[in-house]
Amino acid sequence: MSRRPMPARHFASSPATALAAALVLSLTATACSGASGSSGKAASTPRSGGHLRFAMAADPGCVDPQQATTTDALYGARAFVDSLTDQNPTTGQIVPWIARSWQVSSDATQFTFSLRTDATFADGTPVDAKAVKANLDAVAALGAKSMLGAGYLQGYRSTEVVDRYTAKVTFKGPNEQFLQATSTATLGLLAPASLKLPADKRCTAKLIGSGPFTLDGYTPNTSVELTRRKGYTWGSPLWKHSGAAYLDKLTLRVVPEAGVRSGSLNSGQVDAIAGVAPQDQETLAGQGLSVLDRPNPGVPSPSASTPHGR
Repeated sequence: MSRRPMPARHFASSPATALAAALVLSLTATACSGASGSSGKAASTPRSGGHLRFAMAADPGCVDPQQATTTDALYGARAFVDSLTDQNPTTGQIVPWIARSWQVSSDATQFTFSLRTDATFADGTPVDAKAVKANLDAVAALGAKSMLGAGYLQGYRSTEVVDRYTAKVTFKGPNEQFLQATSTATLGLLAPASLKLPADKRCTAKLIGSGPFTLDGYTPNTSVELTRRKGYTWGSPLWKHSGAAYLDKLTLRVVPEAGVRSGSLNSGQVDAIAGVAPQDQETLAGQGLSVLDRPNPGVPSPSASTPHGR
């Protein structure tokens, strides 16, 4: 299945919280690509601490990244799960993350990943080859419940645990998109304990990942709450800061109405918003707000009929 990028996403933040916005966009929203890039007013010296309140346009519906179907659902997921690889949104290059290196067979049916040995899930269990196998098997088992994952793993046969930190993934036929797919939050890694939960329970559970934040809870149609994870040191090399997050907490609020999101930002009820309409960008910038925009990453394909986000 080919992929193409979703439309550009737009964000705005108040000047007083531009730094915090840059951090949350680095670790959640724009971490769909793993990039840490923010510029302009947000490019200031980072400081630890703070609670960022972020307004998104739609309810995630499910916090399980493997079952997520929208960008709003992936905002929170990207903060608490890491991926095998990351993708540079400018060059398209795939770079190491949890996987230190990889080998791809000449026919693109086998992918062998050598994992770093220091990453752990928030419950203390290792991010090892068994965990990688458990995750890919779980996505495959979800079938249609993992709309994006079903495409990424088309023709999936198995994952072999070669040794503790080496996993070999085999497909029935060529799957040239798979390496890029390993950079997505959809194929982000959850702790085996979370994978044991029934699929429907995982949508609202306090899932355990290995990312820079831990998931405190999800209240449907209200918010997703996350807390900084201490001791995190294995962030993507594309991030300017690969250690523990600067922010103490993240609150991703569901605010469907664009006007209410903008009003909440102006009144200080939230620090940053997503889903800024193009026609509103000039107005927000004129009010002294920082406006950031970027496209969802992906390889454009004329044959792609359905947009796939990260």
